[in-house]
Amino acid sequence: MRRRWLRITIWATVGVVLLGALALLTLGVLDLRGRLADTEARLEIVSVNLGAAQVWAEEGTRDASQRIDALASQMGTLESGVGDLVDFARTLSQQVTSALYEQGSFRNDLAGLTWHLDSLESSVGDLESSVGDLAHCLYLSMSGSYYTYWYTGSAWGLRQISRCE
Repeated sequence: MRRRWLRITIWATVGVVLLGALALLTLGVLDLRGRLADTEARLEIVSVNLGAAQVWAEEGTRDASQRIDALASQMGTLESGVGDLVDFARTLSQQVTSALYEQGSFRNDLAGLTWHLDSLESSVGDLESSVGDLAHCLYLSMSGSYYTYWYTGSAWGLRQISRCE
């Protein structure tokens, strides 16, 4: 009798598990059908949008073609104006070149001044470094300590700093 109830319980459990699996499978199929329907609706929207984009592109191409034709006619007018402008620029360039040639000594003086400014900038950088070293030495002298602490990430350490001279 006990064996019979044990078999019935086992088969009932197997049946319930199989029914649960079948129910989950059915729900999964229904979910996939819903997703497929959503995807089809989205594809329809994309198709409509592509059609509208194609119409818009054709209208834009026509409009661009008309604008290019108008621009080409205006370019002919501009071409003669550009020729006059090039002649003026050539004349101006010749005048500037002759003026710079006459001012050659000024350019040489300017180059020398630039070199002196670079040298001065380098000296100022050296002076800044020296002032920083001096300030550090004054700090050490005032604190009376020639040791500093450092941290390596896992432990503190102590090291001696050389005396400032």
